[in-house]
Amino acid sequence: QASLRDKWITQLENAGPQARIALGDPANLRNGTKVADYGKIHFPAGGVDPRPFVRVDDKCPGEKLAAMMMYHWRFGTKKLRVMISVVGTSFDDVDLPVSTQSAVSTGLAAFARNVSAIIVSSGLDQGVSKLVGRSAEALAGDDGVPFVGIAPWDDVMGNRTLRANALGASDDIVVEYNPDVGTVENVHTAAPLQEHHSHFVFVDSRNHHHTSKYNSERPVRSRLESCFVALQKIPLMVFVVGGGIGTLYAVSQALKVSNPVVLVEGS
Repeated sequence: QASLRDKWITQLENAGPQARIALGDPANLRNGTKVADYGKIHFPAGGVDPRPFVRVDDKCPGEKLAAMMMYHWRFGTKKLRVMISVVGTSFDDVDLPVSTQSAVSTGLAAFARNVSAIIVSSGLDQGVSKLVGRSAEALAGDDGVPFVGIAPWDDVMGNRTLRANALGASDDIVVEYNPDVGTVENVHTAAPLQEHHSHFVFVDSRNHHHTSKYNSERPVRSRLESCFVALQKIPLMVFVVGGGIGTLYAVSQALKVSNPVVLVEGS
């Protein structure tokens, strides 16, 4: 996988501007399946601009997704210096003192602005991602800090309203998000989207057979993070707030490749 990633990165580095735009085309994310959907999400009650999104297959190559973010979402123009992957409590409220939670959201916002970071979380309005949303809200209007939510498609309440391909996938397609429409498969883990994230990636695993879809987006997220930081030549830092066994696994994987890990007290 590393050799394929390096080959792709070399191809991107040697490509001209027009070739890079072509390589970053969201249509490249189809990966031989019918799952490749993109457009923008309008949050009627959120008071925010429409947010770009893509829906990809869970076998989507990380290098293609990284290229799309670099050259289609134009993250490559932002002079980013670090990627912060936020992990921790996923479903329930974060079991930390309110003062700690406040310090996390305000501190993360200040740090992200000061170091020109890109922040990655689940993008759902629950758990640690909800705290990340507060950080994003604090930086509203500062488009220099992308907040990317990467969520399992089946965990997104109202995902039926996000099917842009029924209209013909395009950056010009804006879908009206309504979390109250339809039902979701994973009723115990599902949540609405956190509207202050600036971009969303939805990972659809229904084309493949999984005994469990818990954390089904994790491999795509891991591949994306690895490829993005290699392409941008920036470090990846894991930021831990609460969490359980899944978080411990994410931390162990980060340490295996010498990525720095920051743990909030009480995690």
